[in-house]
Amino acid sequence: MRYLAILFIAIFIIPEFGFAQAEHEIHLSTIRASRYKKISTRGIQGDSAFIEYVLEYILEAPEDVMFISNRQLLNSLCLSDCSENSLSIHDTLKRRKEVNIKVYTRAFEAESHEISFYEGKDSLIKAVDGRKVYGAVDKLPETQVDSISMTIGKKKIKIPAEAYEDLYDPNLCDGGYFKRPLAVYTSMNGDYMYMYIYGGKSSGTYLAKLIFDKRQYIKKIVAEYEDLLPFDSIRPDFLGF
Repeated sequence: MRYLAILFIAIFIIPEFGFAQAEHEIHLSTIRASRYKKISTRGIQGDSAFIEYVLEYILEAPEDVMFISNRQLLNSLCLSDCSENSLSIHDTLKRRKEVNIKVYTRAFEAESHEISFYEGKDSLIKAVDGRKVYGAVDKLPETQVDSISMTIGKKKIKIPAEAYEDLYDPNLCDGGYFKRPLAVYTSMNGDYMYMYIYGGKSSGTYLAKLIFDKRQYIKKIVAEYEDLLPFDSIRPDFLGF
């Protein structure tokens, strides 16, 4: 059924926009037309409502709208190996360029970090090493992203530590209601790659999207638990951004 739905979008919806329309406009239009909606005391929930929230409150700059995606329209890269603390992706991009991605995690060692708490609330973490944290809210994390490497053809993409060092308790392999495995996609035009990382537990849950082109890491977009929950967006079929 999912394949048929994607095929319907590709055949009947995308062509009507024409080749001149920017890719992100196609993504926005299909997310806004998504059928999942739910009415609650909080208002209208669902993918379309969430994406309007993202545009208004999460994006750092108006031009970041170009990185909004409907994942059903993206090209998923092939997972070659996944274990408790490592993940490998190997695939072939356009023009037969090979892409290799490796993600490693390691145990979080509290004694190696400077941890600050909110005043009067010793159980609520404010920062680790002076930086805002994702996945560690009311308790110390167990793991953290140790490194991410990426090569496209013979070119090694430089990925700064700031891209991932604040992402704690990342989920690599497991799926489930509160979990989705790490995944990497290419944009429809092949110009960008998006790495989606779900992490944290309970009220520390987050969704991070790391954005790359074929030369470099660009930036990341992160939605936290309080951003996700009001829109009933912690679901296996959640489109995200």
